[in-house]
Amino acid sequence: MTLRLWLLAGVALVIAGLVATVFYYRGSAISARAATAQVEAERDQLQRDLGLVVTVNSENLAEMERMKAEDERKQRIIVGMADEIADINIELLNKTEAYQALKEADADVSKYLSQPIPDALRRLRDQQAPAAGNRQK
Repeated sequence: MTLRLWLLAGVALVIAGLVATVFYYRGSAISARAATAQVEAERDQLQRDLGLVVTVNSENLAEMERMKAEDERKQRIIVGMADEIADINIELLNKTEAYQALKEADADVSKYLSQPIPDALRRLRDQQAPAAGNRQK
């Protein structure tokens, strides 16, 4: 009977070992499923985040294009204004040279221009002359 008891105890021990192994692998499978679900949830969140990033990036690119177009428009305006200023400067230089030539060539003009400006006319001129940078159109 002892041998039989030992055999039964051995079989019970093997069965207990198998049951423990089954529960161990079952627990591992449950943990693996939970980890898989967590990874899938993180993947889904990353995909949503990526979609948001792509959308924001597209909007930023569109804004950069708009700003670039605005900058080009402003540059064209600046170039146009610089051309106008250059034309005005050339015209002023030509008129100044003509004025100086007339003043040197004609004694009557030189005498007339050397006379003082009357006070009433000077006040009127000073009231009408806009300060530099405060010119109004």
